[in-house]
Amino acid sequence: MRFELTLFKKIFLIFWIPALIYTIIMIYLPIKYIKYFPKSELRLPEEHRNLISSLRTLQETTKPKDVNITNIKSNPFYKELMKTDIAQNSSLPKTILRLTSIIQTPEKKVCIINDKPYYIGSVVEGYKIYNIGDYYVELKGPKGKIKLEVGGSFAF
Repeated sequence: MRFELTLFKKIFLIFWIPALIYTIIMIYLPIKYIKYFPKSELRLPEEHRNLISSLRTLQETTKPKDVNITNIKSNPFYKELMKTDIAQNSSLPKTILRLTSIIQTPEKKVCIINDKPYYIGSVVEGYKIYNIGDYYVELKGPKGKIKLEVGGSFAF
């Protein structure tokens, strides 16, 4: 007796039956051989538990500090120009705009130019601030538009 299969039955036998057997095995094996523990039964070494508890207390106690902009005298992360360097080079222009930092306050952004805080709409040495970005400040003035980046300077 000869047994003949259609094309659909051949594809089903060749592909789907092994796929179904593999899926059943992959579901059955973890259920039978892996024992799942509830969290309460897990035992960590003492040093791991101490680390976790110290991290939790650190997360709970660490809160950002409010900084009053008027108390900022200079940016501690910006290397100031030495006064002797400026005195030795007499060809430097008289006015320099130097952007040292940009601070995001809850109300608005503040830029520190020449160690003084300025906001959008403020005028610095004849230049009006019309945009404060994440790392730059755009100004309009007598010599046109200029873009100062943090750490950069503009001389006129």
